[in-house]
Amino acid sequence: MIGVTPFLLQARNTNCQSMTRNYGANWRALQPLQGQALSFKVTDSHDRTVIASNVFPANWQFGQTATAPGF
Repeated sequence: MIGVTPFLLQARNTNCQSMTRNYGANWRALQPLQGQALSFKVTDSHDRTVIASNVFPANWQFGQTATAPGF
């Protein structure tokens, strides 16, 4: 079984930050991110890393979902 280590999140106006898991597949960031394009870096338990740039555009909405190559 492959697990996911913490997500890293990069928003346009913030430094790269770790996200924490709330439950299941729900993750949260500790800084406000509204109005910023979002990119992600994910490493699985086998040390494989996927970086997905601009997964969400700056006009994203809460509850929105997305897919990116490699996820």
